Amino acid sequence: MARLFIALELSESTRTQLTQFQKEIRSILKTVSWVKPGSMHLTLKFLGEVPEEQIPAIGEALDKSLEGISAFDLEVRGSGVFPNWSGPRVLWAGIAQGEPAVKTMAERIKNGMEPLGFKKEPYPFVPHLTLGRVKGRLGGEKERAEKIFWEKKGLHFGIQHVSEVILMQSTLTPQGAVYKKIKNRRLKE
Repeated sequence: MARLFIALELSESTRTQLTQFQKEIRSILKTVSWVKPGSMHLTLKFLGEVPEEQIPAIGEALDKSLEGISAFDLEVRGSGVFPNWSGPRVLWAGIAQGEPAVKTMAERIKNGMEPLGFKKEPYPFVPHLTLGRVKGRLGGEKERAEKIFWEKKGLHFGIQHVSEVILMQSTLTPQGAVYKKIKNRRLKE
């Protein structure tokens, strides 16, 4: 079995900017498990535990799903929380330029994976980069964190050219997830 997902990788400069933002809020939010810079990516579809013999069919479905989609520029901008500040669970950075292309890819991948037995998510896809996950409840630091997120709402983290989509394997270890590229799917230039 292989734990798989389909994602866009981030440039080193975008990761650096996101890491700086994490450092700024890390001292305030003590109950957050932070995503390491090397683990930052934009997930288009999480597949979960998959029999290894199904990987070639997934690769073919990915290729078919992305036919005709052109490379594009992606801007990472803004930040927020899911589901809301009353009970934040995920801290995220948003997508500005390129959001329609990302949504189109995610929708086509979702539809392309369904015949292979991967269920469609019941909620709409919201392109974002997870910065951290809240463990437990935020205490008194919630108001300070919300104020910083509000002030940094439009903060620019980077812009990059997206020319490929990656099928990734994630192996969970006590030190965190270890990622391995299974397939790179180039987009039309």
